[in-house]
Amino acid sequence: MRPDTIDLSLDHPTQDVAVVTAAGVVDAATVGRLDDLLAPRLSCAVTMVALDVSRVHFLGISAVENILAASRRMHARGGRFCLVGNPHCVERALRAANFAGQVERFSTVDEAVASHTDLVASR
Repeated sequence: MRPDTIDLSLDHPTQDVAVVTAAGVVDAATVGRLDDLLAPRLSCAVTMVALDVSRVHFLGISAVENILAASRRMHARGGRFCLVGNPHCVERALRAANFAGQVERFSTVDEAVASHTDLVASR
């Protein structure tokens, strides 16, 4: 992968959860591709969207803004949105934008899915 590109993938570990994985650079030049993959998930039948950023090595402010907008959109329809992984660049970008702590975070996709499965089962 070139250092200025993004690789994206989509997985559905359960029928209620969509996992979008981003790897590489998420900035003004690449965030549109991420949005193209995220947007349909934010309005479909899934009740949780997890964005796996564990392999992101740069997160720009435009990406931070889009992540927060996605989180708000999911919450507005009663769903959950979370970030998976904790690379230093993501934490630094969230802190710089004063958004640290505003998006639910998990260490692994399995942890995020288990949390959601437990929550749905307890309802």
